[in-house]
Amino acid sequence: MKKENNEKATLLNRYNFLIHTFCDKSSTRPELGGIFISPDHSVATDGVKMIKVDNPKDVNSDDYPVLPNKSNPLGKFNSFILPQEKAKEVLSVFNNQKKSETLPILNHAIIMKNDKDNVEIGKTDLESFNSITSRKIEGEYPKYNELFIERGKFIEISVNPKLIKEILDFYVSFIDNPVGDVKIKVPVKANEPIRFYGKRDSGQEAKAVLMPMKNS
Repeated sequence: MKKENNEKATLLNRYNFLIHTFCDKSSTRPELGGIFISPDHSVATDGVKMIKVDNPKDVNSDDYPVLPNKSNPLGKFNSFILPQEKAKEVLSVFNNQKKSETLPILNHAIIMKNDKDNVEIGKTDLESFNSITSRKIEGEYPKYNELFIERGKFIEISVNPKLIKEILDFYVSFIDNPVGDVKIKVPVKANEPIRFYGKRDSGQEAKAVLMPMKNS
């Protein structure tokens, strides 16, 4: 993809949009009802939990195919908030186009337009080009950078995310109090298990342990 300047186009993959599940579903704070997309990363929050996903860096945007009758994709642009429903539509484009094993660059979307009110995000599989146009959510997104700065002391343990999901999925069904909680104890020694504790209103308890992954 040849451009008239040296600006690198911003590439986004499906994980930049899958975080839409973290968006706020209420209407009290409209700015939380979408994904904040910047030239470097995407962020979603409901005011309680927040996730940030970096934009992919394992492919060269210069390799993106030339799109006939289309303007060059954007690189540097003003960050914007994409509504959750539109993020789902972008994901549908990913799902409808077959994943490319031979040309990984095709597994990415690009930003075609970002004006005052609207944004256009598109993707090609060489056979077709599909794009989603959306009005941007107005409002100021929360100052999130400070939240991702680690402070104080931490105990770092590597665990298998599938296994920890199995444990937490059980507790979601086990805890019968809507505001019930699960206690998680992380050991000081990195080779000791993480322990989970939960109790039903009847007093029935469930305890679980998850062994850390050992470095090979």
